[in-house]
Amino acid sequence: AAAVAQPAAAVALAAAAVSLAAAAIAQPASAVAQPAAAISVAAAAIAARAPVPYTLMSDALPWADASADCQAAGLQLATVQSAAQNALLVAAAAGEDSVWIGGTDAASEGVWVWSPSNTPLSYTNWYPGEPSNSAGEDCLEVSLATLVTNPDYVRYYSKWNDVPCTRKKKYFCQTAFLAAALVLADAAAALVLADAAAA
Repeated sequence: AAAVAQPAAAVALAAAAVSLAAAAIAQPASAVAQPAAAISVAAAAIAARAPVPYTLMSDALPWADASADCQAAGLQLATVQSAAQNALLVAAAAGEDSVWIGGTDAASEGVWVWSPSNTPLSYTNWYPGEPSNSAGEDCLEVSLATLVTNPDYVRYYSKWNDVPCTRKKKYFCQTAFLAAALVLADAAAALVLADAAAA
């Protein structure tokens, strides 16, 4: 709401969002030259939700080491912004028991954010009763248990769970650029909607 109150800040945020969103969906630079076209590009980016290039890493590491490894490669631990993205990630991890993604509440118990951006989780897929914070569970895994990999936990399949960050798991990295584009595109859409509501 504070951003909407300041037109200059709103325009700057929308421009940044559109520039990133346009690049994320391979639109020409000229598409962001005019405000009306810019809004259309941002809306298209949000609607399309360009496929997120998740990469399953082969090493099994504690969560903090996994996060550091992604960042050392110019990437970040995976963020999941929709059910479609969760399904994509689950499909890419077939055969694994569970994998790390970028959610954590280590900084403030119960306040889950994506690392390293500290962006709050807008979409979640927790298993019922989770996150439970049993025994200091501050990091987010996606369970992939099947009758073959872990029959005791098959009910958790594709769901999220909080577990101790020291456990060693394989993990997904993704490009930080596209994650930022989607977050900013959402911000631009919110500004557009707020402006329309105030008109």
